[in-house]
Amino acid sequence: MATELPDEVDCRQLADETRSISGSIAPARLTHISGVFRLAGSARVRLDFRRDDDQRIAVDGEIDAPVEAQCQRCLEWMSLELCITVCALAMPSADDDFAYEQNLIAAPEGQLKLVDMVEDEILLACPMIPVHVDRSCDSQADSGPRPDERYKPFAGLADLIKKKG
Repeated sequence: MATELPDEVDCRQLADETRSISGSIAPARLTHISGVFRLAGSARVRLDFRRDDDQRIAVDGEIDAPVEAQCQRCLEWMSLELCITVCALAMPSADDDFAYEQNLIAAPEGQLKLVDMVEDEILLACPMIPVHVDRSCDSQADSGPRPDERYKPFAGLADLIKKKG
């Protein structure tokens, strides 16, 4: 069984020692994942910390998360296995010159909120509109009435107006 990771880590110390961390985060700790998504198990995390050529803190690694999503076509739950690659720079203070960097992780005073970062990465990796890939729910979605078979309450209104006028 994987080690449960802490809520926060000191990324400056980890980067100075060129260390890695690995473990899991239980679904109960990832509280912002809700709605049409839910975790089906623990998120497995492996992160490597190092200093880059400019002495900035680089964070590389992987997050594997079993997620269930509600198909927006048939509204049934489906399984997704998210495999997320992390490649970012930790920003230890607001006055650092990171203005043009694309992948930044906030780490005020060198403290990286690990649970928040993992949760954000999972949410960013989730599809915007989850639907079954194999289109297995098409027959269920098409079971409603055809457009020409729908009840049209004002269909005879034009005839009534002509008769009255």
